[in-house]
Amino acid sequence: MVIWASAAVWSHIWVGRDALHDASTAMWARALVSYLGMYVVVTAVTFGVRMLPLALGALLGREPVAGPAQEYPAVLAGAAVFGAGLLVLRWRSRAWAQAA
Repeated sequence: MVIWASAAVWSHIWVGRDALHDASTAMWARALVSYLGMYVVVTAVTFGVRMLPLALGALLGREPVAGPAQEYPAVLAGAAVFGAGLLVLRWRSRAWAQAA
């Protein structure tokens, strides 16, 4: 859930105010490409952080760690990406309101 929600927030930041004024097919395509691109980026960040304990374990010559040791960093990364998206969206919405 964190991945698609984060992708939706970041793609809204990317497309932003333009989508409110232009409902053309080009804007729809831009929004879709933005969402899919952000989905790929957020997925890569989340799963990259998820693989971090395995990579550290391999570097230290230890057995691969599975389970909660893998999940906690992924949850924290997802929450951080989503929270950062909300903060940037709040900042951008204020800029859009002042420009209106």
